[in-house]
Amino acid sequence: MAAFSSVEEEGGVQIWESTSTNTRLPPLGRILNSVLSARPGQLEALLSQRTRHEQRGTLNEAVSALGKHAEEMVHRNEPLDQILLPLLQHVVKFKGMQNRKKVVLLLQWLFQNEDTFTALADGLEKLLVENDDHHIVLGWCVVVRELIEKRAITGSQHRNAEKLFKICCRCISQLLSIVHGGSVEQDGFLLPTRLSIAAADCILICTQALTEEESFPKSVTSKKMEEHKDNRQLVTPINIAENSEGCFVEDLPSTSGRGPLSIERETLLWDQLDNLVTLVQCLQMWSKRSRPLHAKGLEQVSKRLHGMRTYRDSLRDKSDVSESEMKIGAAVLSACWKHYAKLMFLEACSSSDQFKGTLMQFIAALQHYTQNDYQEEDPKKKQNGLETRTFFLACMALLLGRLDSDNFETAVAEAGSQFLNLLFAQLQHTDEDLTDMSVNILRAIIFRSPIGISGNAEYGFAGMETVIPLLIDLLDERDSAARAVVLLIAEYFAINPNAEGIRELFARLDSDNNNTRRNALDVISELMAVCSESGHVPAPSLRENIGKHLLDRLGDEELTNRLQASKLFAQLDPLFVMPALVRLVYSRDVRVRSAASDAIVAVLRGQTHPCNVISVLLDCIRDNVQNASPPKHPRQVGESSKYSGSAASHSGSGMDVDRIMRLVPKWSSTVQDWDSLVKMLLRKMFAETSNAVIPRFLSEISNHLADVTHTVFKLLISHMQKQKEANEDLLLKWKEGRLSECEDTRIKDILFDRLSPLLVLRVLPLRAFNDLNSKDLYGEFSTITARDGDTVVTADDEKCITGLLINRMCHLFEFEDVRKLAAELTGRLHPQSGCQVMLPLIGSHLEHAIHNRDILKLKSCLFAVCNSLMIRGKESALHSVMIKVRHLITTVLLWPSMDSDEVAKAQHGCIDCLALMICAELQISDSSSQLSKVNMVQKKSKLIEEVMDQSEHPSLQDTVISSVVRNMTSQQQTFPFVMSKELVFHSNIPEDYKKTFVPISFRLCMANVLISVCQKISLRQKSLLSNVPPSSFVDFVLSTLINFVQGSDESQMRAACLQVIFAAVYHLKSSILPYSNDLLNLSIGALRSKEQAEERIAGAKLLASLMGSEEAIVSSIAPNLMEARIVLTNISIMDTSPELRNLCEKLLQCMLTPIDTNEMLKV
Repeated sequence: MAAFSSVEEEGGVQIWESTSTNTRLPPLGRILNSVLSARPGQLEALLSQRTRHEQRGTLNEAVSALGKHAEEMVHRNEPLDQILLPLLQHVVKFKGMQNRKKVVLLLQWLFQNEDTFTALADGLEKLLVENDDHHIVLGWCVVVRELIEKRAITGSQHRNAEKLFKICCRCISQLLSIVHGGSVEQDGFLLPTRLSIAAADCILICTQALTEEESFPKSVTSKKMEEHKDNRQLVTPINIAENSEGCFVEDLPSTSGRGPLSIERETLLWDQLDNLVTLVQCLQMWSKRSRPLHAKGLEQVSKRLHGMRTYRDSLRDKSDVSESEMKIGAAVLSACWKHYAKLMFLEACSSSDQFKGTLMQFIAALQHYTQNDYQEEDPKKKQNGLETRTFFLACMALLLGRLDSDNFETAVAEAGSQFLNLLFAQLQHTDEDLTDMSVNILRAIIFRSPIGISGNAEYGFAGMETVIPLLIDLLDERDSAARAVVLLIAEYFAINPNAEGIRELFARLDSDNNNTRRNALDVISELMAVCSESGHVPAPSLRENIGKHLLDRLGDEELTNRLQASKLFAQLDPLFVMPALVRLVYSRDVRVRSAASDAIVAVLRGQTHPCNVISVLLDCIRDNVQNASPPKHPRQVGESSKYSGSAASHSGSGMDVDRIMRLVPKWSSTVQDWDSLVKMLLRKMFAETSNAVIPRFLSEISNHLADVTHTVFKLLISHMQKQKEANEDLLLKWKEGRLSECEDTRIKDILFDRLSPLLVLRVLPLRAFNDLNSKDLYGEFSTITARDGDTVVTADDEKCITGLLINRMCHLFEFEDVRKLAAELTGRLHPQSGCQVMLPLIGSHLEHAIHNRDILKLKSCLFAVCNSLMIRGKESALHSVMIKVRHLITTVLLWPSMDSDEVAKAQHGCIDCLALMICAELQISDSSSQLSKVNMVQKKSKLIEEVMDQSEHPSLQDTVISSVVRNMTSQQQTFPFVMSKELVFHSNIPEDYKKTFVPISFRLCMANVLISVCQKISLRQKSLLSNVPPSSFVDFVLSTLINFVQGSDESQMRAACLQVIFAAVYHLKSSILPYSNDLLNLSIGALRSKEQAEERIAGAKLLASLMGSEEAIVSSIAPNLMEARIVLTNISIMDTSPELRNLCEKLLQCMLTPIDTNEMLKV
């Protein structure tokens, strides 16, 4: 006992003690501590002695006591955890191989007792299944691997060995769950933990042990063993698809030649096939990052195992499966796994020198089967040989892939040029697996070993200066070898862009052979992909050469080559290639145009930050529009391309910018950061105010601009607030053409600068102006300013878009183009009722413009209202301010004017404004319901009487159309006081409604309003008019005017009404069909009039319009055309107006000779 204590103190190892009921034996903890503190050599010598029990000594006594403890625990049916747990913990705590050796020696010694072995084996299985302590599980994996690897059960303990193997097989599922769940993710890769590595290696050693054949009996002579050994052949998996009849490799040994123990082990391994597949997949994922060649080998192993599993499943589906078929499948797996497992350990278990001999064996075997393949004619034997070659290549990849740099270099150097030639021989085959494995080994040789680059004369290994030409020669055919070497060549040139072989590659891009060109393009594609993934930017000279050759490929005869070349431009510098691509869009060759367009889209999409590439694109378009060669970058490509040339040379003096702009939507959907891009575009536009390409580009991305209006509006406000204004003298000199060259340049710069932000607003969709809560757009509209006793609603002049627009629209000294565009944009603002937005502001400015006879402001306000009506339609028409606007317009139309003065121009604006109000009313369902209250069956004369009597139809009083018709057909009219009082225009108008004489000029303006309505009605409204009730717009207007013409004695107004009816017939087509005969009679009556020639000319035009109308109308009036013919004959002979006589003669000719409708309309 004292000796145990001294050993414990000297060793310094503390292991937990357990209480023992046997007072004759030392505590178990102290015994284990003494044993594990001993030197491995001393312990091994002690345990190997047959007469150990006769020796004296502390260590011997401790070992003996340990054995007795184990025997007593087995006798009491107690688990041996008190022995196993300290041993497993010791292995984990002390990682050295010597500590593992001591534990294995102890267990090996304890296993000699049959009962103790059974208890320890059962205890090991129970510990793995029930224990959650990772340290215990790790120790379990390490110890079990050492036990199997060191052949801990030998001699006559075959049954114990098989029992241990079966226990290990039962534990594989548990170990696999540890492997599968023991991965950690790092930088997108799965990496193993220490525990998962130990578990994977434990599975490998257990399954590898199942592939080992049983020992031969002593009765078998050594000569017999040698003969048997010579007959053993390597078995490779079969091709299940081509061997549905159960045919296997011809060299497969008979199952009867193996002992029952070997067959039992193969069956155990066969049952673990699914677990092996999962294990290999996990190993493959772990190896991808640090051991890519090893991962490729594992990928091939996985394919083989999947093939075996497919074969096994096919056997299970059969109803009559023979036992031999299952045994043969198990034998194939055992033969393959015997080699695979040795090469897949994560922690090496063999000496560093063994790999050399193993590699040379694989090379020799591969060379043997390769030579036989060329001589073999039997297809099945060729297939078997092919699979065997692939098997050896996979083994080479597993072996070389797990070596460190020094050992790898040594292995490759000793293999010599024979190895390289052998790999190239595999590339001649069409099998993808064979070529893929060969290329991956070549890749490792080239990039992992310095010998692969520089060569080694001592070992006869050639450098890349001879290897690359051989690889490039494989690009001449479109086969598996070419596909296999494409990536390898690309990776090499990515690292060595100045290598000699790059010229050969570019030469193949211009080859006459399509397959060669396609392969070369594939290499370029992979080259750019490799550079992109690695973050390595190719040298400028390499990019320039690639760009030049790709430009030529845009005109390739093969569509696939053109498409592939187009996509590759995405990875080149836009500054290098964009100028040439823009010119090629205008090539005469349609193939080049299409490919160049695709290339531009690819370049735009290929940029993570699109600001630079868009700026380059806009500059190239601008330079081509200006018909000037773009400024050449020092390394700009494409100047020598046979398809290159200026845009003007292909498209005349101009350039179809739309051809490129149509490509923008294909790119814009991929943009993520619109804020940065919009800021760049607007700043560029403000810096290049005369560049018309930028507004055109903005129009293509208008919907995206509407999504970032907060950015757009802020930039516009900031720029507009800083803009310079043109002074009065400069504007006057400009209008009179008295500017000097310097002043002319200056004022144009100011003009473009003031137009540029407005052009940005112009491209925005309407929804961009709908946010009433936007302070940048609408600001604050609660400010009321009094001017000369009148109320004016104003915006904060320089704080929002609305105020800036109105200031430019109404400013006295402003460019006409700026004023007009500002007015147009003001019309896009929201006309929301109850909120002081656009229409209230315009109404106030319009009122003051009329009051002050400010014609410029008046026209701007009218233009804004017209645009609001056109764009917003009924939203604007229903606004309460529109009533006031109507009265203000009526006042302007009452002003005296000359045809050419500014007042007349303003009145034309008023006419358009009233016409648009009527068009907007047609969109409002309430208007339709108001007009439909008059019954269709009423006589037209009574309808007019009721319409003229406004008191009987108050529903018609407030509509614009009823007001216009009333003002046109009445000599006297009632004008509301509110208009005159506000304008202080007629001071003698009483303070109530007053009937006054309506000037003929005002009534003619109303006629022009109705003519303008007919012209402005949209195609959609035209289609609706033919289906609405008779009391619609057409019925109301035509009924009123027909009766007026028939009953009025005012020749000038009758002529005006006929002009309105003519416009309705010409523009509204079939909707006037119910009135066609009435209109014919009206035209004949007008032709017979003895008063002004204008009326008779208007009647002739109406008749011509009816005769040239749609077929239904012509058929309707045909019976009455004889009377019209008589009237026309008389007028053509007797009338005093040469114009009228000429018109009537043409109409007579149309009646007598069949003529096309278009010719009639020309009359």
